[in-house]
Amino acid sequence: MLSKLSVRNARRSAKDYAVYMITMIIFAALMFAFNTMLLSRDLLMTYQDMPLMAVMIGIATFFIVFIIAWLISYMVTFMLEKRSREFGTYLLIGMKKKHLAKLFFRENLLMGCLAFFFGLIFGLFLQQILMTIFYNLVGTVYTLKLDLNPYAYLMTAAFYFFCYLLALRKCGRKFRKMSIIQLMNVDKHNQQINEKGDKGKQWIFFISLAYITLFYVLMFRGGYGIADALIFIIIFIVAIYLVYLGLSSFVVRYIRNKRDGIYKSDNLFLLRQFAAKIKTMPFTMGTLTILFALSMVGLSIAMMFSDYMDNQMYLDFPFDITMVHADPLHDFADEIKQIETEVEILDKYNFAIYQNGTNEVNVFLYTNLRLFGDDFKLPDGNPNREAIAITPRNYYDFDTFMKLSDYNYLRKMLGYNEIHLNEKQYIIQLSERVYRETGDKIGDAKIIIDGLTYHFAGTQTIGFAQDGHNGADYLIIIPDATASNMEPFYGRMVLTVDGNTVGLQEKLDPWFVIKQEGEERNDFFRIGSKQMMIYGSEILIRDDVFHILKYMLSSILFPLFYIALVYLCVALTVLSVQQLSDSNKYKFRYAILSKLGLNGNEIDKIILKQLLWYYMCPIILAILISSVIILYSGEFFVHNTGVKTMVGAYFGVSVALLFGIYGLYFVATYVLFRRNIGECR
Repeated sequence: MLSKLSVRNARRSAKDYAVYMITMIIFAALMFAFNTMLLSRDLLMTYQDMPLMAVMIGIATFFIVFIIAWLISYMVTFMLEKRSREFGTYLLIGMKKKHLAKLFFRENLLMGCLAFFFGLIFGLFLQQILMTIFYNLVGTVYTLKLDLNPYAYLMTAAFYFFCYLLALRKCGRKFRKMSIIQLMNVDKHNQQINEKGDKGKQWIFFISLAYITLFYVLMFRGGYGIADALIFIIIFIVAIYLVYLGLSSFVVRYIRNKRDGIYKSDNLFLLRQFAAKIKTMPFTMGTLTILFALSMVGLSIAMMFSDYMDNQMYLDFPFDITMVHADPLHDFADEIKQIETEVEILDKYNFAIYQNGTNEVNVFLYTNLRLFGDDFKLPDGNPNREAIAITPRNYYDFDTFMKLSDYNYLRKMLGYNEIHLNEKQYIIQLSERVYRETGDKIGDAKIIIDGLTYHFAGTQTIGFAQDGHNGADYLIIIPDATASNMEPFYGRMVLTVDGNTVGLQEKLDPWFVIKQEGEERNDFFRIGSKQMMIYGSEILIRDDVFHILKYMLSSILFPLFYIALVYLCVALTVLSVQQLSDSNKYKFRYAILSKLGLNGNEIDKIILKQLLWYYMCPIILAILISSVIILYSGEFFVHNTGVKTMVGAYFGVSVALLFGIYGLYFVATYVLFRRNIGECR
């Protein structure tokens, strides 16, 4: 009997909570697809020395398992409350509580198994999509094939049913403590609005908003230890929950004080509905706001890394192969022979970077870039040259110069036109990232060579490998005749090759280090002011660098999208189920509106407004909270990587993606809600 009843109830619950079931199918599919990637034999063979993907997916799974467990726990508890009268009736007619608990456990487990089964089927297709996208991102061709790794099935089942059993155990403990009278009355909880203490709660609302504002001020100031930062974040999260406690009090007092606005159109009905929901579920609304905010932040950060991969990488590493040597007279002959055994060399160019013992541009950058602040300034604002000489390791010890002929040859290799200089003129080849801060003001640095002052003729900001190879952040381009009187600083070699050079870096790195062993290197290599996406090495094989960086960035990008999508679906599921499950209660209320003279179209508009108020409440606060974080992190990312995207674009796209998924859930909820209301419309 229990088995038949369990199957019948599971079928009914799956229909009533279709949005929840679809979400669990999506979770099972996502979990299976990512676990398959984690255990893919092809990926393990290709990246056996690079466990970043496994680590990142593992971290993502850790956070996702607990949030899915929370969703299941929330839904199981929610279903228990909605069916409390039914269970109370079972107890009254003589059914034992342990049998009733077993019945509820079985039907929820049946629903979980059903969602898991369809999730695996969907996951097989999702697996191919994810693998194709991943291989495409790292520049490798992927052949469609099913990876039926049994460990992926076992891992997915373990995580999935761990969430279910954890949630059911918690719900079972709660059920055993409830008496018959509690079961019969629990569904009336959401209908009550207790006005006690509302005035004090409004002050909590103001205090919470004030702290959220203060938190952003503290975030922009920075300079805090880990312990202090954690305390600020914990209070920030608490403040989000308290906002809803105060918001509900505002609405209740607004209704009680009979403000003019409540008598306009259908406001009184909607405000009463809205106040009841917010009042009885401030914790849930706060959690949904945090989940929405985390989703938008995760999506935005993922798009930042994707933007860097698609655009900036090609400017940071413009040459096929670049090499640098501490000896400026080094001819790289042995290195060329080694490379020729691997690929065909189409063009090569050996040259030197020069110096004349001055560091005026270095001093300018140390005292004008935001990264260094006032660290290298005297109280009167002048440069602290002693501190610059002792402490910094960002730039070379002296300003770096390049011959005009060398510069033009390299420009030609990259497809740019030649430039021309008059006698006693110079230009500065500057990283685009640094130019955004300095502009042509960098020309204020006085360039004196052999006692003669040279005149600034502008800047160039093409991608030019300036993370230590062609200078660190900058190069001063001077006429050849001027450079001939300077001292060569270090040697450079640039090559254009034919064919794929993936794997060449690994073969050359050990040999390159051994070859220079015993030679004076002086630990001279510098990377400039870059703070993100740094790949400094004395030898760079572009294909290898791209392959490694794309793998690393994809290993971050995929889990971020994974977390963001799961958190978003969790939040939207709770919103949808909350409204749909109360349709019977709303059915009675809308029937009263119909008897008062409202037609079907008017009731449809009220339904739409009711859902919009409820749906928009957590998302608006989440947008306000996350916008500052995204704009701040986006500005930091753009500034430190040099990408040319407008900072607000990351936030705008993340909001657009969120509302795209948001709209699907909202439309589904609206259609089902109208269907449940039925003849009242």
